[in-house]
Amino acid sequence: MSCAIRPSSSSYEQSGRFSENYSLPQETSQDELLGPLAHLNERPLISGLPCPMPVPKHISEQAVTQIDAMIADTTINQQELIGRLKFIARLGYKAEELPEFWFNKCVGYLQYIAYNQTDRDDAFIHQEYAAALEMVLRKLNGKAPIPASLSTEPAYGKKVYNMRPDALKMKPKRKK
Repeated sequence: MSCAIRPSSSSYEQSGRFSENYSLPQETSQDELLGPLAHLNERPLISGLPCPMPVPKHISEQAVTQIDAMIADTTINQQELIGRLKFIARLGYKAEELPEFWFNKCVGYLQYIAYNQTDRDDAFIHQEYAAALEMVLRKLNGKAPIPASLSTEPAYGKKVYNMRPDALKMKPKRKK
């Protein structure tokens, strides 16, 4: 069963999905937000939480610091982190309304996920990454250079973008 936390709708529930709606005021502090999130993370039916858009500035800066620390931490299960990060980094159709700082970090997180995700059955994240790169190019409009975070080697994880699974051996070279 796939799950999400989103406004309830009869069609959503008729499709066999579980939904809950949590509305918090814009002034909510990170500590006030983490309480309900901790409760939801403990529930086995919940597999993902969409992030409110736009992310309030006081929360997004703290979240970026924590996410970056988790990506850098080699003791954390990176595939589990990637599974949770997918829901935070998705840009969606309101990407233009996001603060520039958060938009750029989400593009960087999508890059990290696309480079490092081992589950090759989920090609959607690669489409999300491609769409994010298109958004970056549209925003630049040929007037500004490509951001360094996209034109340099990633700091963590794999250094090369490749959809080939790690366990799949290379094809033998043909003898001439």
